[in-house]
Amino acid sequence: MKKFFISSTFYDMHAERDMIQNIVQPAVNQKLNEQGEYVSFSDLRWGIDTISDTTKHKILDACFDEIDSCKPYFIVFIGGRYGWIPKELVAPYQNRFGNIKILNKSITELEVLYALKLNTNKLNRCLFYFKDDAVYEDEDGLKREEVIEHISDLRQKIEKIAPTQIRYYNSIVDSKTEKKLADQLVSDIYNII
Repeated sequence: MKKFFISSTFYDMHAERDMIQNIVQPAVNQKLNEQGEYVSFSDLRWGIDTISDTTKHKILDACFDEIDSCKPYFIVFIGGRYGWIPKELVAPYQNRFGNIKILNKSITELEVLYALKLNTNKLNRCLFYFKDDAVYEDEDGLKREEVIEHISDLRQKIEKIAPTQIRYYNSIVDSKTEKKLADQLVSDIYNII
């Protein structure tokens, strides 16, 4: 079994995450069944509660531990949200990142940076999907311009490190756009296994 970690902000990527569970996973597994292989996807969006600091540490633990268990398989969707910035809560995790600066990064960016660090020699097992028509708004104390800057910086880091693993797509607005993205994911996942 191959297990893929799915990374994205939660609020704007429900369609993509649902599509992976409902369309992509069955299609990939149907193709792999002949080889006696199958895939699963780790989607941590269920059961996330960000009320207390203790719970927030559990979220960070769960994210990083799950990326470890899925290594080297990692998929990220980057759209118009930057996501939750855990601020000072990340200090205990610095050892996992080595000399990579982790303060003032969103959990999604931390997941990406961690996966890139873990998979330095296996970047061909990581897939990065950039939403071309993303809508940017103010979020969690960040102005729209700051959100755009953070996301642009993250995209540039990925473009520099893993340019051949990047795909571009438009929002899922109907069955045609969903099928196009699903077909791309099925092909990409099948090809890296």
